[in-house]
Amino acid sequence: MSASVEVIAGPYELLNPRNKIERVTIAILESNEIQKRFYQKQQLIKTQSEQYGDLENALLGLELILKDFKKDNYLEKDELEKKKKEELRQKEEIKQQKNLGKRQRDPSIDSNDSKKGEIIKRKKADYDIGKVSSDQKQDSDLKKQLIQSSKEEEKKGDVKLSDADQGLRRSVRMAGKEYNFDIDDILDQADQLNSLNGSTGGKCIDVMLAKTFDPETQDPKDWLMSEKLDGVRCYWNGSAMYTRNGHLFYPPDWFKKGLPEDLCLDGELWTKRGDFQKIVSIVRRQDKNEEWKDIKYMVYDAPKAKGTFKQRLRKMEEVISKLGIAHIKVHPHEVCKSYEHLMEELEKVCAKGGEGMMIKDSHCKYENKRSDKLLKVKKFDDAEATVIAHHKGTGRCSNMCGAIEVRGDDGIVFKIGSGFDDKQRMKPPKIGSRVTYKYMGKSNSGKPRFPIFLRVHPGM
Repeated sequence: MSASVEVIAGPYELLNPRNKIERVTIAILESNEIQKRFYQKQQLIKTQSEQYGDLENALLGLELILKDFKKDNYLEKDELEKKKKEELRQKEEIKQQKNLGKRQRDPSIDSNDSKKGEIIKRKKADYDIGKVSSDQKQDSDLKKQLIQSSKEEEKKGDVKLSDADQGLRRSVRMAGKEYNFDIDDILDQADQLNSLNGSTGGKCIDVMLAKTFDPETQDPKDWLMSEKLDGVRCYWNGSAMYTRNGHLFYPPDWFKKGLPEDLCLDGELWTKRGDFQKIVSIVRRQDKNEEWKDIKYMVYDAPKAKGTFKQRLRKMEEVISKLGIAHIKVHPHEVCKSYEHLMEELEKVCAKGGEGMMIKDSHCKYENKRSDKLLKVKKFDDAEATVIAHHKGTGRCSNMCGAIEVRGDDGIVFKIGSGFDDKQRMKPPKIGSRVTYKYMGKSNSGKPRFPIFLRVHPGM
């Protein structure tokens, strides 16, 4: 693909070594144009393009094109490798069956193999006896390291376990069983240390998170709707500001001055549409006081206030209007009249470069979890995943990262190769980092269809 044209989705590389045209690349360009390139003996021989009205239709067209090529036995690189491995496995099975036939005809072969096996067993037993004392020392050292790690966490101050941390704990428990020491005792010590410094206490709460709106099963009528902001989640507990994972923000004193001490607030630090990376660069640092003047605290709930969401919203408006602080605003909400009304507002927001809409049950209480009383409405679904590998690119991207391999929160592993600019391909998201991506539904196997990279999660 040309360096001057932005690729929105792809390029998808399809291979068929037995065909005259052994390689095809397909991509959606920034003009919603699908471009196909055909290669013979590594040389580009022709290019075909087809224009689509919008990205959604282009993605549907891309899906049909990919299916047509796969009917002609074109496969993606990893699929081709799996096919080759399966062919090798089948050849090995045939070879083993032939060897089994020889053994049945000549019993002396099994006798010789049995003698070799006995010699190997004796050598392994001698090795295991010498290894016991070494393993015991490793067990002791590992236990000391885990306890020391707990103490270091205690020194760090406010720490709240993320989903990734919980997963790490599960892995450590499995390791504990393997090494045969009491991992529960060690983790209990860590919990006691954390509870002493308040990281599991009431300084921050688990904020209410949204599920995805399903028009076939959910009726948005009479719910309260608002634009989905692409800012950074922020919880005010009456004296300090926290991230959704319980880590402190460090805004300048003037930014917090005047905020209510008797009303907890939930909202987002925000500037304008499409400004997410700038917002993150400001709020995650402790030395950017001047730049906080561009930040607004857009409040959309009062977690500990009594009553329904509609009543909490009224309470926020009363309190914040009296403050008269320019950078603290209650995020505007509107009653949804129907599904059609919601779709009209979604189109307006997306046309202005917005992310989508949020709808909330006007009668709901604040729930400290992912709730079906709060729903996100978008043209595309989005989600987060953890980076587990990098894959080298091909063609123009041969000296860069072609795709990242990720594991979703549901455990499904897949690749994201679209949505990156050249700078991001030269320096891709680190292994272990969390990324946000958008996609267009899921396949029968549960994998996201046409995943497109959006951004690295700030990890706050």
